[in-house]
Amino acid sequence: MSLKVKVEPEYGFGWSDGHSTIETPSEFMCRLKCSDKKAFGTIISEKSQWFGKDVEVSPRHYPWDGQVNIYIRDADGSAEISGYAKIDKSSVTL
Repeated sequence: MSLKVKVEPEYGFGWSDGHSTIETPSEFMCRLKCSDKKAFGTIISEKSQWFGKDVEVSPRHYPWDGQVNIYIRDADGSAEISGYAKIDKSSVTL
């Protein structure tokens, strides 16, 4: 079962495109499927610069508190963007 989840990016140690730090993005929506301490899915916010890209989310802390590491990739796995975000911990179990 996939879930529609709001992702609220946070600065943390910064967002990166793999080469340099980039500006922390605005919040966006994704559709996620949970799988053994990670969630995978697609960005579904049409206004997002990353609309349609794949996303992987993993918890930053245990116990689970809604803080996540996030990786955004093209369908072929290239162009990785990474950063930190907050999601509603009651909507996703990691």
